[in-house]
Amino acid sequence: MYHKSLQENNSIDCRYAGMCSGCPWIQLSSADQLNQKSAGIQYHFSSNGLSDAPIKSLIIEKPMDLHFREHADLTLHRVNGKTRIGLYDTTRACIIDLEECPLMTTELARWYRVVRAMLPSIQFGHFRIRVAPDGTRGIWLDFPNRVLSYFLDETNFLRRLSGQARVEIGQRHHSIQFNNTLLECHEPELFPWFETYTGKDLTPTTLFSHIGGFAQPGRAMNRALIRKVKSLLDENSHIKNWIELGSGTGNFTLLLASMGFKVSAIEMHPLSIKGLLKSLSHAKLGGQVQILQTNFHQPHKKIGALFNTGCGMLLDPPRSGMGQFIRVLQECEARELPETILYISCFAESLARDAASLYILGYRIMSIQGLDQFPHSTHCEWIVCFSKK
Repeated sequence: MYHKSLQENNSIDCRYAGMCSGCPWIQLSSADQLNQKSAGIQYHFSSNGLSDAPIKSLIIEKPMDLHFREHADLTLHRVNGKTRIGLYDTTRACIIDLEECPLMTTELARWYRVVRAMLPSIQFGHFRIRVAPDGTRGIWLDFPNRVLSYFLDETNFLRRLSGQARVEIGQRHHSIQFNNTLLECHEPELFPWFETYTGKDLTPTTLFSHIGGFAQPGRAMNRALIRKVKSLLDENSHIKNWIELGSGTGNFTLLLASMGFKVSAIEMHPLSIKGLLKSLSHAKLGGQVQILQTNFHQPHKKIGALFNTGCGMLLDPPRSGMGQFIRVLQECEARELPETILYISCFAESLARDAASLYILGYRIMSIQGLDQFPHSTHCEWIVCFSKK
């Protein structure tokens, strides 16, 4: 049984269907996509010895099929004098020139058309475009250093671009601004590019980040995800202290703090921590959260010190999963292990592998839910509740 999509499209009208790597399953019906995602996660769990996990009655919620993405990562490649801007072909090692994408919101699609008309004729480069909740446009140019150096000297292209949007360049995410005729490079700028949802009524709450920072695909999808996580937190409201791995800029941190929990947030990226601090301050929730800057893939004794009897843990790791962090749990006294673990993952392979490690420690899956944040692709967001009860 599946939740019905808000848009009952069995075939999406996209001229690039069957070619674009962004949506390899776009020619499948919504029902077929969900069935394959369900079968896929069952396969990965069974392959890791967890065939008894309660996933046969799995429900995957599908909020929407189209017009939900508020940011996009794209590639520019000039071949034989022709510039292509888009994503890779599913069958050939080349970029498909995407003039439009049905997954973009109307605002992002408009911005993308402007960007396509403005981008220079360089050989190769990546960029991110996004639109904030208030309509502000942003672009991060991840071009080769020599190309960025040229535009910093020449300035005309960056001047035109800055007239349309907030601009960020390079791996250090420097902010580009003009002071009269003078181009200035500043430290990365934190701006309210996204929002999470907090409190009993899931009130929209600002999240600050840089343009190139991680975010869920769009606010509609994120609200559905937060709603699912909040429901699990409500079921575990007796747990007052939560450890959060990979807090980022605070998508779940602010939810936890707004519900009155004490939170120990673990994050390694300095820019994410700066965004988290600003988001907490703006929401007046800083007093509920302590932040530990460390790489949880390289376990540190300070992480182990956070665990205490009856705590909970929420983790949203990268695709690689928990990695070496499992050693922290293995070294904990049994009574100090988290009572409940909420595991959020978009990668079934690492999720199943980590679940097998948690089973060895005595955890069992109480519930598993799917949220199709990535329609027309092989991926799905999985929300799993583990318990030692």
